[in-house]
Amino acid sequence: MDWEAEFYSDIMDQAFDVLNKGDEKFIWKCHKIVELMNFLKESADDFFKLVVKNAIILLFSIFEDFYIDLVVSKSVDLDTISKQEKEILINTLKTEIMT
Repeated sequence: MDWEAEFYSDIMDQAFDVLNKGDEKFIWKCHKIVELMNFLKESADDFFKLVVKNAIILLFSIFEDFYIDLVVSKSVDLDTISKQEKEILINTLKTEIMT
């Protein structure tokens, strides 16, 4: 197993160990997020930063209950926004993807 898969696997194993432990789960999740954020701050390697960002997303997907309805209810029909707003959105997305 490569180090990236091992990194995610270790986080998942730890998360599932505390998944049904109430307060312990919350405390572990907070500590793990802080640890991962510190990795982001200290790393100069862009690929490692991407791996850490994905690990944070993984944690949220394990512990948080987000439903598609929340996304759909807050979405905006892109056909109804102005050309200027579309350009701002496209530039923002490009920036997010490139970082």
